[in-house]
Amino acid sequence: MAEKLNDEQKELVKQLESSNAASVKKSLESIRETGNVHILSAVFDLYQRNLSADLQSIVLKLVMDVKDKRAPEFIAKELSERRWESGLSELLSAIWQSGLDYGTYLAVFVPFVKSEDMNVAMEALTCIEEFFYNDSAESRDAVRDELKQIAIDSNGHHRDLVMIYLNNLK
Repeated sequence: MAEKLNDEQKELVKQLESSNAASVKKSLESIRETGNVHILSAVFDLYQRNLSADLQSIVLKLVMDVKDKRAPEFIAKELSERRWESGLSELLSAIWQSGLDYGTYLAVFVPFVKSEDMNVAMEALTCIEEFFYNDSAESRDAVRDELKQIAIDSNGHHRDLVMIYLNNLK
């Protein structure tokens, strides 16, 4: 990542990695204003560290507010390549509220539907529902088939939740 960044971006990443909360906040606000998608990996590194609720909120607002049409590509990559211990349901919520089109990345959300955390599963299903019709018919059919299999493999409330969303994806 570092070789792709210019000096200003490298400085922002350095600020994000600092232990100085004021410096981190300033860097996040700068990234939010400029919408620089090349720094999103560092933003997600920050988000996954043990953060204050204040900093997590700033990161989530950044995800909701980013307007660069390339952001879904970067964010989908981060979602699929990282292990998520916490904060995923809030991040998925910020994604579907962002106003960007993640239609071509529907498949990225499917594994999260299998989560034992019902909040994560529900937010992933909401992402799928929000962007479902922005993808090709072939991709929609594949996602629908995967969701059907998840419903078959699940039971109880999890199965019910998936079925409710499946009924909306006709």
